[in-house]
Amino acid sequence: MKWVRNVLPPVLVGLAAIVAWELTVKLGRIAPFILPAPSAIWAELVEQKQNVWEAALASGTNALIGLAAGSIMGVLFAMAASRFRPLAEISIPFAAVISALPIIALAPILNNMFEATSSIPAASSPRSSCSSRSS
Repeated sequence: MKWVRNVLPPVLVGLAAIVAWELTVKLGRIAPFILPAPSAIWAELVEQKQNVWEAALASGTNALIGLAAGSIMGVLFAMAASRFRPLAEISIPFAAVISALPIIALAPILNNMFEATSSIPAASSPRSSCSSRSS
């Protein structure tokens, strides 16, 4: 019964927000390219579910590979730094600089350093189906 008190209010507020969003878009006659209605977003998601699934699978695989590789490299570097004192002393300034950079500034730097293309082939452009609906 306690979970109802903890879970139900946020769910109701979320549903109310979605209903208000839908009504605002429909009754306010807001252009769909400015603010699409939740029903239009859901319809497009259902229509493009294969593309969304493939993109989510590719992103999840890349994230998992990055997590595993980063963890292994981090543990190996930590072991090497704990064994060789000069390596630990050299790495401290680099760790301080990286930890001081906010992620919002680090993301473009890493995007330029590494390839940012997806492994998903473009079967059909989602924009083409959106633009054909709006006309």
